[in-house]
Amino acid sequence: MLAAFSTTYAAGLVTGGVLGDRYGTRRLFRAGAAGYLVGCVVCALAPGPAVLVGGRALQGLAAAAMVPQAFALTAIAGPAAYHRLAAVLGAASVTGQLAAVVSGGSWRVLFVIQAAATVVMLVRPGRFPPAAGGRGDVAGLVLGILVPLSVLGPLVVVRLTGGPAWILLGTVAVAPLGWAYRRRGRAVFAGRAAVLAASGTGVAYACQAVLLLLTALRPDVHPLVPVGYGAAFALFSVLRRPVVLAAVAVPALILTVAAGYPGGLLVVCGAAMGVVLPRLTATALTGSVPGAAAGTLATIPQFAAAAALTVSAGVL
Repeated sequence: MLAAFSTTYAAGLVTGGVLGDRYGTRRLFRAGAAGYLVGCVVCALAPGPAVLVGGRALQGLAAAAMVPQAFALTAIAGPAAYHRLAAVLGAASVTGQLAAVVSGGSWRVLFVIQAAATVVMLVRPGRFPPAAGGRGDVAGLVLGILVPLSVLGPLVVVRLTGGPAWILLGTVAVAPLGWAYRRRGRAVFAGRAAVLAASGTGVAYACQAVLLLLTALRPDVHPLVPVGYGAAFALFSVLRRPVVLAAVAVPALILTVAAGYPGGLLVVCGAAMGVVLPRLTATALTGSVPGAAAGTLATIPQFAAAAALTVSAGVL
């Protein structure tokens, strides 16, 4: 169920961002929200596993249409918006954990909660900039889906089936095509610093994924510890002083390599993510093509986390 969502979500992010540039972020956001609502209903009423997995795949595609629009809006709105976006991500983490508690472990109730939130987004979508327009680029859109699938698909196969790692070599056949095609037009990110910052988000999310896995494997860690992580993420994302960055990030790195992995470490790393992520996002999206860069920036953490979990799960 998790793989169905992650695969379609990661595969559609770049295309969702490009379509937002062309047809308007508001239009794509509302279309994605409508699709996500349908997916929620399908999952909540699913009579069996097959329908549930299909509903999650639909949710992944719909989310791929919504999320790049949020990142693109921050690129247009200015530096302060990056901190607000990071705060929302942290708050969403807290909300998800609390919703799981309220549902009493019922996954159907969770999908009903998601559906209610999606209805609010459809009714009050907020303000969006006008569409840029332009001629359709069918080849670019197709490659935008095939390239992520060529990377994430083999990772999912290896992770779920324990298949041989050489399956990952399938990426070599498709990824260069996407890179070569993108070289024909304007660069998605504006300069080397933006590319490094975008890569940095992948490193951050990879470390986060491994830490969450290690924490989940410890029986003495309370199930609500991730709530503390999300709260710290949301709180520290609005802090902008470099001294706070050093005070939070350095202890987090030290504690990460220490044995034990207590729940407090997860809270500290949540704070570090809240401090670091807005700065990396701002650097990556400054001067970029809003939708295309936003889709790419949202895709990178998906690949990084999937790769990190694939490797670390095999080691653990």
